[in-house]
Amino acid sequence: MTDGRIPGKWMNEPRFIEMDVHAWCVFTKAIAWSNEAGTDGLIKRRYLSLLHPDGEQPQAFATIAEMGLWKPIDGGYQLIDWNKKAHQGGLGQETAENVRAQKKRKRQNQQAYRDRKASEGGPGGPGGGVTGDVTGHVADHVGQDRTGQEQVQEEVLESNYKNVNYSTGEILDSSSEAPGGEQYEASSSSGEADAIDAFFREASA
Repeated sequence: MTDGRIPGKWMNEPRFIEMDVHAWCVFTKAIAWSNEAGTDGLIKRRYLSLLHPDGEQPQAFATIAEMGLWKPIDGGYQLIDWNKKAHQGGLGQETAENVRAQKKRKRQNQQAYRDRKASEGGPGGPGGGVTGDVTGHVADHVGQDRTGQEQVQEEVLESNYKNVNYSTGEILDSSSEAPGGEQYEASSSSGEADAIDAFFREASA
């Protein structure tokens, strides 16, 4: 159901300071077990052995009863003032009914939030959400950078390297003709020709 509460103020209260370790173990485990089982402080006899590593502890049971923290009932023990505020002398625990009501409200709030987002076309809603927007944005730009780079490369080649055979990468002199009869100009220097040759070797690698 829910976690048990052990108020820090108990560490400074004489009644708990004087409680022996066996009684303290039984008492705190009884609170935790009852919260988990949703019994509002009722510990049936068949579960008493779970409250201590060594099984049932009759002396510890009696000590807790003498302290007014629980009382014997038919078939077990009932923790006293289960949901009374700790600062008022009670145990300060939640009733099982309150825990169920809180969980129900939480589920309803979560469902209302999901329904609202769905109607607004938000994350999880039909046709909406961050994923669709981001994916669409990326898809619109896929391939554009590559296309632009190829266009720039062609313009550079056409303007600066007219003595290059684009089919083979060969550097031609001024008397050579490309396939189709196009005349190429010679490069201005052997250094420029070497640079162009290196460029095409890298491009074809």
